[in-house]
Amino acid sequence: IALALFAAMRYITVGSVVVYANNIQRFISSITSLLLVSGQLSVLLSRLTSTRELFEMANEDTENLQQNLTYTEISEPTLIEFKNVWFKYPLCDSYVLEDISFKVSKDEKISIVGENGAGKSTLMRIMATVDFPTKGNIRYGGEDIFDMDEGYRSLIGYMPQDYSVYPGFTAKDFLEYMGVLKGIPKTKLKDRIMEVLEFVNLSEVADRKVKTFSGGMKRRIGIAQAVINDPKILILDEPTAGLDPKERIRFSNIISDMGKDKIVLLSTHIVSDIEAIAAELVVVKKGKVLETGNVDELVWKVGGQVWETVVSQEVYQTLRKERSVIHLKQMGREVQVRFAGEEYPEAEGSRAEPTLEDYYVFAGGSMEENS
Repeated sequence: IALALFAAMRYITVGSVVVYANNIQRFISSITSLLLVSGQLSVLLSRLTSTRELFEMANEDTENLQQNLTYTEISEPTLIEFKNVWFKYPLCDSYVLEDISFKVSKDEKISIVGENGAGKSTLMRIMATVDFPTKGNIRYGGEDIFDMDEGYRSLIGYMPQDYSVYPGFTAKDFLEYMGVLKGIPKTKLKDRIMEVLEFVNLSEVADRKVKTFSGGMKRRIGIAQAVINDPKILILDEPTAGLDPKERIRFSNIISDMGKDKIVLLSTHIVSDIEAIAAELVVVKKGKVLETGNVDELVWKVGGQVWETVVSQEVYQTLRKERSVIHLKQMGREVQVRFAGEEYPEAEGSRAEPTLEDYYVFAGGSMEENS
């Protein structure tokens, strides 16, 4: 299958009169994206006799591609627009996403937040053109991203929540392969690989096999492959999931630094990720957009409705059924409680300054604290 994909790619010419190739190109792009994200590409690659065979084959076809393939030049857009996007899986009656609509301005950092199962990853996959919406559309600069095809894919960097790497790859091997797939000229690829490895603090382990990396290092190599083509749009699905607090802070700093001149769409349910990276929120619950807006403005919507108090264990058992408890601390026979809503008559409490977590709990979700 891999050989067939590379062979077929030789006949693809974008921006030329070879209209015959358009449907083949769309098919190959979709299949390749799907294989990369699902991890099945690793299974295919493992059947090749060596990593070098893969590179020789890919490089030979890349030389032909670079002569014929020209990505569409697109003027700077003002925004990305999600317009009435619905999605459901084949043979399923219920929708995973329902009537999703919001806009993203140029160079804006947006966090898509929601509890597990809210539809965040599905939305990211559609944004990366891995899945297709059942209804509705997403436009970049006024043009449907699926109609743009390779012109759009050349502008994005995508880091899925879960991904697999061919076991024999070193960090450099992996980035070289991803660079070849993204059409980066060989004359530029070597320097670009070292640049991104330095950026994600992995240059000292460039020749180590990725299978020996820690969880945090694997997430960083995932970021490296996402930015190797210097994308205008970064799509990051739960990028800090499973990381310890120290690695999470380092990772958030990397994303914050590299996103200064890019559109960043980040899906997460971790408060510290949002505070470090995003200025705008899209709150998703059960497949629907609950609310959108600036982080600070949304937080202040719960001003005057967040309370802190110390109550007995008996009073707490009643309070937690009638109010949205945000945080609690056991203190022997008493409980220190932070909750959202109206003042509780059986507890003498004081108003607290609202936080992002307060807002989210009050809005009906749940977030993890960076402990």
